[in-house]
Amino acid sequence: MKPDYVFVIDTVSCCNPVITGSLSLGKGPVARFIDNECIASLRLLKYVKKIANNERIPLQICSAGGTTDALELQEMNIKVLHLGVATKYTHSVTEMCSIDDIKYLIELVHKIILSLAREEVI
Repeated sequence: MKPDYVFVIDTVSCCNPVITGSLSLGKGPVARFIDNECIASLRLLKYVKKIANNERIPLQICSAGGTTDALELQEMNIKVLHLGVATKYTHSVTEMCSIDDIKYLIELVHKIILSLAREEVI
């Protein structure tokens, strides 16, 4: 299987102004454009940003540490974009996120799927 594009759904560490800037809980889902190993597709980012704006879904855009398995896909020349939820205290027993951010992420992914069903190519 070799898809044209992949949306990776995961979490993004947040809430340290020195490391993650203004990324925080409760401000909507996150599109992580750059991480330690992957630079996402600018075309996918613009596509998702347009959907979020049209649907009035708040969207945070960030560069962050860490990574996902998207690198392996990108190395196969597949366009990728990491979408996620800002998470505080990542990989600890007190990990925190916003329920509203999760709801917005679900809504955004739903709108992306509906949009992709109507379009042939991003």
